[in-house]
Amino acid sequence: GGLRNGLLRGYFSNMATYGPFSALYFFIYEDWKTRWSRHLKCSEDDLSGAHFICGGAFAGAMAAAATSPIDLVKTRIQVDNSYGGILNTAVRIWREEGVPAMTKGVWARVMWIAPGTALTMLAYEEGK
Repeated sequence: GGLRNGLLRGYFSNMATYGPFSALYFFIYEDWKTRWSRHLKCSEDDLSGAHFICGGAFAGAMAAAATSPIDLVKTRIQVDNSYGGILNTAVRIWREEGVPAMTKGVWARVMWIAPGTALTMLAYEEGK
């Protein structure tokens, strides 16, 4: 119970997941737009909805895959009281389950995030 072991359980691991995820996601997406507009010799504002959908999906998928190990750590901390802090949890998973465990759920995470980020960027770009 309590604030620390209840409401805030996994807060810092959540921030450690979504901070880097967001930074990677927006960096990759903006790079995608820049490269396509150069390739097509047009302004970024002239790109089509398909470019925004593909760019959003690609950026979301890459960011999701890159941050999947810390997302695994975050999830373990949130659902299992036997896990402690971020570093202790990562080391425990590494020792008890091996390196391949750090990629558990990566494809599910990518498949869950990519469609949402594709639609998010389409809505953002078309709505501005």
